[in-house]
Amino acid sequence: MMTYTDPDQLRWYALCFYLTYNQLPNRLGFVFYRYPYGNPMVDVDGQPVLDEMGNQKTEPGVEWVPFTMDDLKGLGQRATDTHKALHKELFVAKPSPTACRFCDYESVCPERQAQKAQNRKGPRKDTGPVLETGGFTDLTIGE
Repeated sequence: MMTYTDPDQLRWYALCFYLTYNQLPNRLGFVFYRYPYGNPMVDVDGQPVLDEMGNQKTEPGVEWVPFTMDDLKGLGQRATDTHKALHKELFVAKPSPTACRFCDYESVCPERQAQKAQNRKGPRKDTGPVLETGGFTDLTIGE
């Protein structure tokens, strides 16, 4: 199955559920509408995926995610530690034009401003052969 799933994403939702309702959810799982239950499984090349007996496997439709209260406590602690570190500015900024364009602090962020200055000073990519004044260049090799 070609899917991206991070079990901690669902565990985070379980933590939020627990904090809101003071009870744990019964189960956690990713439901795949694109790969519904019972459909024949195929690999990235479109070939059937076979089980140990040589029969074609079928999609389960759901990927169940196990979790414990310790998992949720660990996620809560990570969130608390991250929150404290952010407020103390104990993190390494990793500026990028894609992410920084949404940030209200881009214009005052020293890391982003340094990156922009470096990009202005950096070497330009070669755009190909330099054209002579007539607009043409000779690309022949020897005589």
